[in-house]
Amino acid sequence: MLNNRIKEKLKRDEPVFGTFYKIYSPAMAEIMARAGFDFIIIDTEHYFMTHEQMENVVRAGDLHGMCTIIRVQDAAEATIVHALDTGASGIQIPSLSTPGQAKEAAGNAKYWPLGTRGWGPGTRAGDYSFTPGVQYARYANENGLTVVHVENVEMLSHLDELCQLENVDTLFVGPGDLSQSMGKPGQLGDPEVVANVEKVIRTARRYGKSVGTFVAKEDSMKRYLDLGARYFAWGNDIGLYTAGIKNAVSVVSKYRV
Repeated sequence: MLNNRIKEKLKRDEPVFGTFYKIYSPAMAEIMARAGFDFIIIDTEHYFMTHEQMENVVRAGDLHGMCTIIRVQDAAEATIVHALDTGASGIQIPSLSTPGQAKEAAGNAKYWPLGTRGWGPGTRAGDYSFTPGVQYARYANENGLTVVHVENVEMLSHLDELCQLENVDTLFVGPGDLSQSMGKPGQLGDPEVVANVEKVIRTARRYGKSVGTFVAKEDSMKRYLDLGARYFAWGNDIGLYTAGIKNAVSVVSKYRV
């Protein structure tokens, strides 16, 4: 059943480090696990994967003990159920604007009595029914990680209410979309954008919620870590690939004739 290592680490207030994973390749998921990432966020919001492909990536992560979080494309019940049925460690839900939307979406990720997730013990997540269904549902409810994005000014104004939702485990500040919502698209280092990221972190910590964000620079990561953020997405696979390839080409290009 699902790998709950990062949820357990977050409960102990330990930082966890992952990256967004966009290009379908189970082999690269294995490489990321072997390299030492705690988790990857399989990004089905901005990139396309079939349910079978998502499950194969989750399987690759499980093979090496790496957690897999699926950023779903929307908060629909069927979308969330399909993502979790792969056996992923949890889901990350973007594009929400109100605590009411977050409550409904988080409820779709939990079985009774916590939510309304469709019963599916015959799936990979349910150990293909080798584990009794009631035991599996209890385990899934206790160990699945539900991450909700805070990435617009509407949700920013409802942080206290959001932090009181029982089924929401972790808040994730999406600085890119947040900056756009503030009328400052792409300005992740703008003082007002940074101040709002810090506001989310401080508010979440006050309510005992784990919280994280996207980072691509060490100084930003350390700043947010010191404030209490614990769930970090360092860049994405495309950026990592591109940087490595560009570096290699820059070296060999010096010897072209």
